[in-house]
Parts: sequence; structure tokens; C-alpha cells
Amino acid sequence: MKRVLFVLVLLVLLPTQNWGAGADTLYPNANGAYQIWTPKSGGNHYVEVDDPVSSPDTGTYVYLNNKSLSSETQALDDFAYPDSTIDSVRIQQRIKKAGTGSITASFLWYDGTTRIDGGAITLTTSYVDKFETRTTNLTGQPWTASDVNNLQVGIVGTAAASSRYIFDTQIFLYVFFHGTAGGQNRNRSRVIQRLLSLENKNYYPEDHK
Repeated sequence: MKRVLFVLVLLVLLPTQNWGAGADTLYPNANGAYQIWTPKSGGNHYVEVDDPVSSPDTGTYVYLNNKSLSSETQALDDFAYPDSTIDSVRIQQRIKKAGTGSITASFLWYDGTTRIDGGAITLTTSYVDKFETRTTNLTGQPWTASDVNNLQVGIVGTAAASSRYIFDTQIFLYVFFHGTAGGQNRNRSRVIQRLLSLENKNYYPEDHK
């Protein structure tokens, strides 16, 4: 019993520390609310842009051609660390253009209610990774896991001539986060319950000599 009481006192008195920083990568897993661009295969849009970070496949893509301002979003995996504090969220896309004249594009954020057309993307004729980061959700509040899980991301662009194209071959979301006192306190609670359980089972026989 003495050992259990000593450990319990330490768990209560030691200061709570953060777990450290991390990043969760979320990939497209369903078509989003905006589906104006054309998928190369003619099927689901999201499967054309869901390549892993390290192995983009430029043979799959969604594209825009001969259309004025048009939007495209994809739904994403759920955030895997709901107990953490989210510091920022970053869209990353691998895109290029073909043709000349008025070809424009911007990042697109959508949560089912609020839409934000983000910063302009500088397009080149070779695939380049582009990204945009937000430190708050779409209404200016701190990010929550629910915000991230409701999020759809994509692109809005203009390629209003038959000779103009925009290609989007890969899109994903980085969620940067750090641990929270709440999560660590839940872990402490589990340890305390386990210690009490062991004591009830007389796990420390030397205490009963």
C-alpha cells in the first residue's frame, strides 16, 4: 500500500507537460461538394488526386478546360488525434497549367457552411507543389478536430478557352498539432485506476508481510 500511495502522490503533484508536436496527413476519401472539374478517368474525382505524399502519380488528375470560374473540392480522412491542440492546417497541391492567356487558380476551403477562396496560385507549365496554411478555422476561431473533419479542400480556377488547361494531380492536408493537458490527464487517470486495481488484487505482497 505504501508504494501505491507514493506513486499516486507523484502523479498528482508532477506538473502536466505537453506531448510534443506532430503532423497528421489527411488524404481525399470522397468527392466534395464542388465537382466542376473533369476527372481524367471519368469516374470519382477524389481518386484522381489521392496519391501518397512521397509518390505523386502525374498520370491521374482532375483538369479544367474551356470554363470560367469553376470550383473543385474533395472530402478528407478524419483527424487521428482529436485530444490534441491544432496549431495550423495546410493544403498542399501539385498542379500545372497548359496554354497561354488568362489562366488563374486559387486555393479553396469549405466546411459545409463557410467557403473561403484563398490565395492565388502561381501556375507553371510543369507540376509544382503549392501550399497554403491557416492558423484558424474558416470563421476565425481556433481549429478543432470537428472543424478539420468537416473540411473539404480544393481549387478554384479559370481557363476560359479551348487551348487553356489547369491540371491538379495531388492534394492532401497537413494538420500540425501538439499534445494537451487534457489528454495527458486522461492517461494519468488510467494509471491511477490501474494502480488501485493492482492494490485491490494484492499485487504487492511485500506490503503485507
